[in-house]
Amino acid sequence: MAQDRYDRQIRLWGEDGQETLNHASIHVVGSDGLAFEILKSLVLAGISEFVIIDDAVVEQRDVDTNFFVYPNDIGKSRGQVLKERLLQLSPSVKGLAINESLVEVFGNSSETLSSASIIIVSNCGEFALVDTSLRLFDDPKKKIFLARTIGFIGMIRISLKEHIILNNKLSDRYPVDLHLTKPWKELEDFVKSIDMESLSYKDHSHIPYSIILMKAYKNYISDHPDGNFYVETFKEKKEFEKYILDLRKFNDKGQEGENFEEALNNIVRFMKKPKFPDGLSRLFEDGRSNNPLMAAREPIWTYIAAIKIFYEKYKILPVQGSLPDMLSDTASYTKLLNIYKNKAIEDAKEVEVIRQDFLKSANIPVENFSEEMSQKICKNITYMDIQRGSRFMEVFDQDLEKIFLKFVVPEEGDDNFDNKINLNATWLFIFKVYDLLTENDSSILEASDDDFKNKLIESMLMCFNEILQSSSALNEEKSGIWTLERFEKMLPLDTVSEFVRCRTTQIVPINSIVGGITAQEVIKVITKQYVPVDNCLIFDGYRQATETFKL
Repeated sequence: MAQDRYDRQIRLWGEDGQETLNHASIHVVGSDGLAFEILKSLVLAGISEFVIIDDAVVEQRDVDTNFFVYPNDIGKSRGQVLKERLLQLSPSVKGLAINESLVEVFGNSSETLSSASIIIVSNCGEFALVDTSLRLFDDPKKKIFLARTIGFIGMIRISLKEHIILNNKLSDRYPVDLHLTKPWKELEDFVKSIDMESLSYKDHSHIPYSIILMKAYKNYISDHPDGNFYVETFKEKKEFEKYILDLRKFNDKGQEGENFEEALNNIVRFMKKPKFPDGLSRLFEDGRSNNPLMAAREPIWTYIAAIKIFYEKYKILPVQGSLPDMLSDTASYTKLLNIYKNKAIEDAKEVEVIRQDFLKSANIPVENFSEEMSQKICKNITYMDIQRGSRFMEVFDQDLEKIFLKFVVPEEGDDNFDNKINLNATWLFIFKVYDLLTENDSSILEASDDDFKNKLIESMLMCFNEILQSSSALNEEKSGIWTLERFEKMLPLDTVSEFVRCRTTQIVPINSIVGGITAQEVIKVITKQYVPVDNCLIFDGYRQATETFKL
């Protein structure tokens, strides 16, 4: 029943991902329209339970900005109302509403978030999260997501110590290694057993293209004994194509099999030297992949360490045990697939032996052998990665410096410079200075739009000049004391007027979009699949554009 309900999303993150999602518990601080949109997407995706933390009561503005809040809810606990509406969306999800203010929940004495792993905060300034982020950051199991919308602009910021990605889904960038140029004995014997010349046209046209590539490669290498083991250059590719074409067989109408077209189209994909994955390099460079005592604290590192030893021994990664789709008859494809699966099982068993020896070298007890876990990690190792994050407002000046590095500076005398190129970075800059202003003087929120705008621009220019004087990373073209005129030429400061005008406004479609994006990023982290935003995203609803920033 559950599999039928979540059939389409299971196609995205598999049954393992859905199983993880079905056990996920989410804590949400805040109960406004944005919080509801985030939770709605997560509840429908199949999380186990959620906790809403807020002491707000429903007001008329909540009715205006949330379709699921009704006029007769005014005066009731907003968190309780949202909980009841969300539970109507899925009978399998549990929910709880806690009546606690933001000041209390982010206070050092609060235990509300002590058991939380995924924490989502809705429409809160970053400074309010500093202490909580500092307190929870060193626990790698705790991830904090901050989502905000002001008018047509949204921001998402993720704070986590580290996040291991089990499958980044980058198979287009790193195709499965079929070992076509360095086959093991069973695969090589299978390819040798196929006499292409003696086959009928029908059987010949059903030979998997990987076998065609291997046959052509054997002939290619025999004619180039001192040549490259891989087909790298355009010249080599064109020459290699001739060896494929020599293997063709035609029917009575002079037509060749479509499998040969597949073979030609996959030369670059499978006959070039495999690119070593960037994510795997980051994992292998981590100290835990060399130190049994460090690796043993989190079992997955023991597998990474073992695969690293395997790679250093054989100069190749374990066989993944899968094949891409290819034109073939069922019997041939199944037989070929089983050869890869058997080798994958064999390699996974060797990795497990290496892993146990790795742990025993430091006198660490070895838990029971999990063949399934070893096979799963070996299959996905090419697509594993690690992200390392930062705390909220870890160093305010450094955050600003990273934003400033994104700014494109107009050349002197360039009257045609379009400062809209800096638009997304400007929105993020405004968010940062807005938080700084309101943290230092909350009364400014009551100022007129003009006064608020002028104060915000003044503070932005002051922050910009202060960072310029202290930073060695910024380009010389950004050096010196900037005047307001020069500042306005680089940045589209009309955005400040719009930001101030909408500073108390939430727009339902923008909440829906930013809420959906936030839920998507939460699901990536929970399932450990796909690559989450690293670590800040700006959504511009005016242009329907997004940009990410690493803070």
